[in-house]
Amino acid sequence: GHGFGFLGSMDITDGLGNWGWDTGFPEVYDLYAINGAGQSLLNTSLFPNYSTALASQLKSNNIYLNGANAKSANGGTRVPIYAPSTWKPGSSYSHLAESYNGTSNALMTYSLSMGEAIHNPGPVTLGVLTDVGWNIQSKLSTTTTLTSSKNPSTPGQSVTLTAKVSTSSGTPTGTVTFKDGTTTLGTGSLSSGQAKFTTTSLSAGTHSITAVYGGSTGYLTSTSSTLKQVVNLLPLGTPGNLTATAIGSSSSSVVTVKLNWKDNSSAENRFYIERQLYWGGAWSVLGYVGANITTYTDTPPFGFVYNYRVRAWNTTAGYSAYSNVVNPASPNAPSNLTVVAKTNVQFTLNWKDNSTNETGFLIAYRDATKNGSWAYIKALYSPNTTTANLVGGTSGDVYQFAVVSVGPGGLSNFSNIASITAISSTGSQGASSLIQPENGVLDLNFQLPEITINS
Repeated sequence: GHGFGFLGSMDITDGLGNWGWDTGFPEVYDLYAINGAGQSLLNTSLFPNYSTALASQLKSNNIYLNGANAKSANGGTRVPIYAPSTWKPGSSYSHLAESYNGTSNALMTYSLSMGEAIHNPGPVTLGVLTDVGWNIQSKLSTTTTLTSSKNPSTPGQSVTLTAKVSTSSGTPTGTVTFKDGTTTLGTGSLSSGQAKFTTTSLSAGTHSITAVYGGSTGYLTSTSSTLKQVVNLLPLGTPGNLTATAIGSSSSSVVTVKLNWKDNSSAENRFYIERQLYWGGAWSVLGYVGANITTYTDTPPFGFVYNYRVRAWNTTAGYSAYSNVVNPASPNAPSNLTVVAKTNVQFTLNWKDNSTNETGFLIAYRDATKNGSWAYIKALYSPNTTTANLVGGTSGDVYQFAVVSVGPGGLSNFSNIASITAISSTGSQGASSLIQPENGVLDLNFQLPEITINS
């Protein structure tokens, strides 16, 4: 820096402070030298050339440079220079104070540690050189451009962002910060003018990505234009392998239907479950479960038989296609049906329950003597039942009975047919009399298929 003018003419010779190299003319550097009181060291009324008063100032450890550019680079305050109490020719006065050691302005301190390398004069030194007359060239402007390796992309996909920093001369070095809006994604160091950052964490949606070059020695900062990185959700996969299993209860008529399916999506927010009456009609939404849940339990009303289906959903892609349609397996048919005729035309039916998933039973009958049609006569609204009583009928007529299990999966096959001749201790109850349930007329709250029983 001395060769560029970071050098004053102040000296101490034979105990007398002097300046001007015996020419009477100071260096430009000397024009900015002041003491702690703000007094110019060139003020000969205070500090005559070749005087002990000037020498005392030069050894006061209280000398500053007060040039406008130096002060600006020093945060607006005057710049302290090296002025130890013992005059050191070649070191005193023409160096920055030791307080600058270890800073970006260390180059112009009077000594550096062994092996220490400084490649930048520092802003204060450049300010001093500007004050002494140098036109310091500004840092070169830079342009940062940003590209993406995959745009659009999908969630979880690896995307590499590349920032290229160009300038009119040389190759910039330093660091580039990659941002998503105001959020920092990461950083990359420039190599041959390029910095890269790879991420797999971009969520679905549109991201406003920028690359910010932080600048370096000789190069100004710059920010790229905003890159709109679009992250699209993959189309939702259709739920697969839907199954429906009816699970009975030994203590009540409640039977649950457990649905299970395979999750073929990676980004669903919900699964919606729908059901439809087995005989047809509109589908309705039964409920939904959260992402990655692949089971749902329904408790249908007694006697109602439903079809089920499932589809995935998320906020961006909407709905997937529907899964396969299923309904629970029908219960097993009762067997070993027998009927016993009692007095007053009373019939007692007994059978074997072969199901674990029924919600109840239906009893069908016909008057074989009159070649009557089969009809349902009684509904039992509880599982695990194996007996029922009926009254009525015409004495002497032959009646046939069959039992069917009822469950969420529909009706089982019919049991075997049991036949009996009606008897009465009080005589015939009339040719038009029909068998009636014990507790009133048959009241069913569901649709029944037409009865077909092969006698």
